Formats: sequence, structure tokens, C-alpha cells
Amino acid sequence: MYRRTLLSSLGALGATTLAGCSSTSEEGLPAGSLRFINRHDLPHLVSLTVLDAGSSLASSGAYENGTRVTGDVSGRTQRVGATTTTTVGPGETTPFETIFSEPVWYDVEFSFDGSTENGRTAYHPAPPDRDHGNVLEGVITDSGRSSWQVSSTDNLGVFASRNDK
Repeated sequence: MYRRTLLSSLGALGATTLAGCSSTSEEGLPAGSLRFINRHDLPHLVSLTVLDAGSSLASSGAYENGTRVTGDVSGRTQRVGATTTTTVGPGETTPFETIFSEPVWYDVEFSFDGSTENGRTAYHPAPPDRDHGNVLEGVITDSGRSSWQVSSTDNLGVFASRNDK
């Protein structure tokens, strides 16, 4: 009952506060893109919040205390605290191109229908030690379970001319 109440009260919320362009094509999304995927037969409210940014992954001890990234990147990213929220209909995919445009680690948290359980991870759009980039995805499975995943892409987008290889 809670999800129906939440969805009906929010309606077709499509507020996007992270800068970036929503893409109409799923093919060839560039590194740094975000995609919400709903394989379920009901609509779901999906959000992503950028909690922190850092130059590297945190050690496992820091990770257990809630910090996923470490290192100073001040001035390099203005995404910390930014949130994007949308309702994804049954069987729909909603991509947003080049949301993460800085070559840093992002500590992000997904929320699926208001729950953040198992929705937090560290993400880098184009790690310097790899020749491919990454697309971050929030996924609702056909059984209604929620998760996140990272897909690789050969389209480096804004990271194609990076000097950090």
C-alpha cells in the first residue's frame, strides 16, 4: 500500500536536478551516463544522490564507516549533493547522458520507491587504467527487486581526450 500511495501522490515526477541531457537512444551511451531501467510490470520511483567525490577509493575500514571515496577533488566537481529523481514506467529505460563529467570517484546512493537498502556504491565514469568507460545503472528486475550495476562502454565521450591514461 505504501508504494501505491507514494506513487499516486508524486504522480509523474520527472524532476531532474543533475545537469545532463536525457537521451532518447540507449545505444552507445557515453561514459559518465546514468540509466534507470525498469523490467518490472509496475512503475517505480528511482532516485540517485551524489554523496561525495574523491580522487580514489577509500580503504575497506573507511568504507565500513560509510565513506566510499577519499582524496581532495575540490573545485573539480560540483555534483556533490546533487539528486535526480524520476518515475520509470513498466518496461521503460530512462537514460541521461554525461551526468558524471569529471574523472573522479563518486560515492552515490540509489533510492528505489523510497528505500536506499543495498543502493550505495562508488563509481568512476572512466578509470584511468582502462581503455573503456562506464555507465551507471539503477535497475528494477522483472521480480520487482532493485539494484545498481555498472556497464562498460567503448564510447568515452568527454573522456576521449583524457591525459590520465
